[in-house]
Amino acid sequence: MFDMKNVEKVSRPEFPPAEELKLVPRRRGHCEQVPPFQFGAHFTFAEMMQSLLDLFDEIEEESREGFEDLGQRLDRLGLKISTLNMNFSARLNNSKVIYEHVRLTPLHSVLTGELLPNCPSTLRELHALSVHEVEALLVELGEVVVRGPVGGKRRQLETAFGVMSRVVQTRRRP
Repeated sequence: MFDMKNVEKVSRPEFPPAEELKLVPRRRGHCEQVPPFQFGAHFTFAEMMQSLLDLFDEIEEESREGFEDLGQRLDRLGLKISTLNMNFSARLNNSKVIYEHVRLTPLHSVLTGELLPNCPSTLRELHALSVHEVEALLVELGEVVVRGPVGGKRRQLETAFGVMSRVVQTRRRP
């Protein structure tokens, strides 16, 4: 046996989004600080749509700028990876250099992708570099410059070039 009160409840399903729409007129009073409601201003549907379209245009422009920035960052990353690959091959070649007069394979700058400026061609030239030249080359190679005496920085540069060992010349005693 059906009760009329139960029939009404069964025939009307609850629809939460529709219930939320009933709150809009009641909540309008809380929106007095929102520009369309200030001073009793009313906007037409077309004006509201235009403001939404303008907002979408702004979002699209910001997204485009973000993608351009991302593209530039990817280009720099690609340059760095290809430079590191070239330098890896050069370091392999330089790992065989043990004498000061043997030619070094030049390295490339991770900043520009070009051959290092003032790149020493031998260990003798590398050891003759000033502390500022050593530091500049380390920066071009993307290395963190160690603090301390120039000898430690030169050793860091040798390692960055791939030089693993070298023959140390000693004086002959008479």
